[in-house]
Amino acid sequence: ITFKASGPAPWGVFGIVEAPAQSSIRWVQFSNGGDAKVNGMYLSGMLAAHHSDIRITYSSFSGATADDALNVKHANAVITFSDFSRNSADAIDLDWVTGSVEDSTFESNGNDGIDISGSTLTLVHNIIKHSGDKCISIGENSHEPLILNSVLVGCAIGVEGKDSSTPIILNTVFAKNGIGVHAYQKKEIFGGANVTIANSIFTENQEDVHADPGSK
Repeated sequence: ITFKASGPAPWGVFGIVEAPAQSSIRWVQFSNGGDAKVNGMYLSGMLAAHHSDIRITYSSFSGATADDALNVKHANAVITFSDFSRNSADAIDLDWVTGSVEDSTFESNGNDGIDISGSTLTLVHNIIKHSGDKCISIGENSHEPLILNSVLVGCAIGVEGKDSSTPIILNTVFAKNGIGVHAYQKKEIFGGANVTIANSIFTENQEDVHADPGSK
């Protein structure tokens, strides 16, 4: 199944809102979508699921022109064996979400590869290359999200933990990033971040690890 623009303008969004059961997206290609406001609700991803559980498998997202290629809010999301490339801003934005992102690839996205807020997720066996900002951004009191067996290459920041988040990073490679791992406080309503790193490799980063005074 392919969703793409019929002309030079972006086509908008595929939105799922308050679905009564889990939605399944399988073998679907999304390209050159945008965003939309529907009944007062802003849908920032060309695939957007709000208060709706979703499973995405063997799918691809490219050329999104708005804030996110995929946006999920207040739901369980399982994303596996999928590809995210050349999107203008974030590839995936997950807000107050449980679930996992597994066995997926991210390359040359304009902002973050994976951006999570207020979420507890497992991010495992992912390859993230050349994000304009962070390979992975973790904020707003995300409690012990786990980054495992992944490769993070050529991003401005490999993993950023901020605002009372407590990410755990295991068996992960950080290569050729501006900063490998960055921990700090961004918003005054939160504290600093506490990042735990074990059994990982740092190579050819401009700076491996940096924390502000309120973080560690």
